[in-house]
Amino acid sequence: MAFRESKMAAQQRGSILLMVLVLIIVVSYVLTKFVERANVEIQGEGYYVERARLRLHAWSYLEVVVAVLADVKAIDNAIYAPAQGWGNPLDYAQIEVPEGLNVTIEFIDESAKLSINELDEGSLFLLFDEMGFNLDVSQTLTNTLLDWIDEDDEARIDGAESREYSTTELEMHPSNQPLASLDELSSIIGFRELFFDDD
Repeated sequence: MAFRESKMAAQQRGSILLMVLVLIIVVSYVLTKFVERANVEIQGEGYYVERARLRLHAWSYLEVVVAVLADVKAIDNAIYAPAQGWGNPLDYAQIEVPEGLNVTIEFIDESAKLSINELDEGSLFLLFDEMGFNLDVSQTLTNTLLDWIDEDDEARIDGAESREYSTTELEMHPSNQPLASLDELSSIIGFRELFFDDD
């Protein structure tokens, strides 16, 4: 009988041990899932914090660039060449970039851009010629564009005013004012075929 009681006690201890092991496995699994989820949430928060920090740096460096340009203009009364010091504004302002941060500053000279609304006949013709169009096409593009912009209803040679537009599929007529946007060029006779692809 003593042997039987000790065998029963051993089985009870074994059952309890087995239950404890199962409980440890379940708790470990739940804890692992909790840690994984918390890690994902922390990384997500870190992304937004990092993005905000980088945006703050970008605005700060933009302010440095504007201050350097203002300083150079105040000293030289004009901004005309990167050799004045504004070509590398961080060096000019003696700003150190923190390690691990890459700052790129690029200047684009927009003074070389042409306003198509302000070009005269000769300049428009040269522009289209420089784009590689033959002389006849350059002349036609020039005249249709000028007819679209000018205030009168008199068609130039190879140009197009309201009368010419009424004979086309285009349900448009010249605006007789400067172009509001470059998309408006697609409404001008000759431009759609040469500049605007259906795709």
